[in-house]
Amino acid sequence: MNVEELINGKKSLGVESPPDSLLSPPTNQDIVHSDPTQNSQTPSDNAQELDYCICERKSCEEGEIMIQCDFCEQWFHLPCVNLSPRLIADIETYVCSACTNEQKKTIYKQRLNCHRHDYSDPNAAKKPVQAGTQIFVDHLLKKKFKDAFENGIVKKIHSGDILTRDYFEKNKFETPILIEDKTTLGFTMPSSDEIDLSKIENIVGGDYSIDVIDVERQEVYQMSITELNSYFKTEPREKIYNLISFEISKTKLTENITAPKIVEELSWVSNGVWSNDEQENNSASKQSHIIKPEVQKYCLISAGRSYTDFHIDFGGSSVWYHVVKGDKIFYLIEASDENLKIYEEWNKLKNQSEIFLGDKIQDCYQFELKAGNTILLPSGWIHAVYTPSDSLVFGGNFLHSHSISLQLKIYEMETRLNTPEKYRFPAFETLQWYAAKFFTQILKEKNSKKECVDFKLHKNLKYLNNMLRKWITSKDYYETHDYEIPKKINCDKLVKIMNKELNKSEV
Repeated sequence: MNVEELINGKKSLGVESPPDSLLSPPTNQDIVHSDPTQNSQTPSDNAQELDYCICERKSCEEGEIMIQCDFCEQWFHLPCVNLSPRLIADIETYVCSACTNEQKKTIYKQRLNCHRHDYSDPNAAKKPVQAGTQIFVDHLLKKKFKDAFENGIVKKIHSGDILTRDYFEKNKFETPILIEDKTTLGFTMPSSDEIDLSKIENIVGGDYSIDVIDVERQEVYQMSITELNSYFKTEPREKIYNLISFEISKTKLTENITAPKIVEELSWVSNGVWSNDEQENNSASKQSHIIKPEVQKYCLISAGRSYTDFHIDFGGSSVWYHVVKGDKIFYLIEASDENLKIYEEWNKLKNQSEIFLGDKIQDCYQFELKAGNTILLPSGWIHAVYTPSDSLVFGGNFLHSHSISLQLKIYEMETRLNTPEKYRFPAFETLQWYAAKFFTQILKEKNSKKECVDFKLHKNLKYLNNMLRKWITSKDYYETHDYEIPKKINCDKLVKIMNKELNKSEV
């Protein structure tokens, strides 16, 4: 997909936008600008005097968005002309203030269709429906899906008290679990009366910048919390915005939210697998190249009729997801080898947005998640989400010991699909090395006491050991992946010792 196709004849400053869909929903994208090549008029005298924008700055910062007047051909920084990045794609002709008069004014594109991401395309009538558009949503709501509860695909429980480490060791973690009573999950979570977007704005700060998806265009724009709050207070709305990538760990909002207790106990980032030794030793010199992943607390704010297409969460991570307000409809596909293969091939399609993955899979299930419900979604499950009405959700991602092999398989899939680094689980390989070190010590202790190792854990650790060996024996691994290798770990030595302890252990 080239720039011309993405911007429909508009000129852009910056790099090409990422593909329509990746393993995880996108988190950043470049914005398009108006094309001066259609101009035939002479710039005004006032505009000719300006070298660069009305601010007279003679440079443009990397990644900074500008727009060009279609008449005087001068470039302007968006804040200087009071324009928001999310409006640029809808501008047909931009006219700066110096050129504006009765005959020359900024013209916005007209909506000519309701089934294409480019809803101003005059030739869209015979083109297929694309995901996220209003016609797509209408069709989606008429489709018939198998019920996830009736078919035993999602386990529904009232109390989360039973969800302990022992529970998952005995029952595995391969089936989604819906918990109806949030008070039994041991987490801090405000009620719908205690939190809303206005309160989030007060806590985080109105100027805080977030990436918001324009659902119908499937493009991402930066917006402030204040702008988003203003949007949600506006009726009727011309756009459908979906915020799904707001990680709150480094904001004051994190003080009001904690993950469920069982998530904290399972997650490698919080249960002792992640090592803080290197960060502590390097804190004084600030030379640590390892950054602890912050993916366990997300705030998701979706307008009614939002749709997120099928995806697997990055690195095959599992998900906790609590609905504070509104409700969600999930479309679920099991993480079988066959389904994952179909999913990978679907991701490679150039016309992916025109093909509903659920139609290519034998069994696609549906269930509704209501306000007050919490879902724990296992590794590798393929899912799409529809939002019937405005909703507020808190959730997060975590890697753990019950799905090591599947997490690694998803990571390898991401590599084959050339998924950009910013859409992948941060420090994924670092976590694998820490896990290898952590479990090698456990294997040593069990072997010294002649204690048995859980069969599935042993199988997962064997897979991890083989994957680590594959990494370190690949060409230039230490040079190309140095930023993810903990300095205190001797990779070759660790792989050999781990393999030795695995061979000695009893299962």
